Amino acid sequence: MDPFSLTAGALGITGSALSSISNVWRIIDGPEEAKDVVQEVTSNLEAIQRPLSAPSDFR
Repeated sequence: MDPFSLTAGALGITGSALSSISNVWRIIDGPEEAKDVVQEVTSNLEAIQRPLSAPSDFR
């Protein structure tokens, strides 16, 4: 890949990430709600991790 394509891709990903972070801050009203959101995200990630870390019988 040429450097221009890599740079454009990196800028696109960075812009998207910054936009998402900004939207999350707008959604969260305060520290108490932030705590609830973090707990919910943690719970969801743990639920996703369980099946992914289970041994697979696919051969």
